[in-house]
Amino acid sequence: SFLVGRDPKAYIPVRFTTGMALAMGGKDSDYYSRFLSLAGAAFLTFRRQENVRMLANSIMCLKECNLPDISAYNTPEEALSGLFSRLKLDLESDDEALSYFE
Repeated sequence: SFLVGRDPKAYIPVRFTTGMALAMGGKDSDYYSRFLSLAGAAFLTFRRQENVRMLANSIMCLKECNLPDISAYNTPEEALSGLFSRLKLDLESDDEALSYFE
């Protein structure tokens, strides 16, 4: 639901708490660095054109299923707009996207 634009806490771009960082050993730990690396790689993977196309096609196919996160709260077009906005497709390079993500 978050990916298609329904965000119960719109003011928080990512739900990552201090407790989560502490569970990884703190922000200076190797585990936290590894987490950032993996999360950044996942973000870049979602931003790839072929994956964006697949996600967009999936959303359009699901519009007939009456899923609450797509049909009740926004139109498929609004869901796509939310997807594109969250993936920051306006940023041209992976470096820009990673800087935004971090």
